[in-house]
Amino acid sequence: SAVFAGHVNNALTKAGVFEHLSQVVIGDKVTVSDAHNKTLIYTVTEIDEYTATGAPTADIFSEVGDSQLVLITCDGSWDPGAHSFDKRLVVRAHLQA
Repeated sequence: SAVFAGHVNNALTKAGVFEHLSQVVIGDKVTVSDAHNKTLIYTVTEIDEYTATGAPTADIFSEVGDSQLVLITCDGSWDPGAHSFDKRLVVRAHLQA
């Protein structure tokens, strides 16, 4: 399993790597390729939103169970006092057989 966390945008509101992650829907495919041209295809199975401090980290970073890909980015409203968004978007995808 692998977890990728990326910004939705930066402090200058320029697009981040996960700018469009909120547009993903269950059933979408995510392709991951490595430096040796090995490609793995995952299917999105879950999309969840948590408060910034309420995400189930033990579950997200679990090392047991089927191979999965977890993508995490900011979501919700910008909190200027915290310099952060108030929610986290978590997308889970499972490896295709």
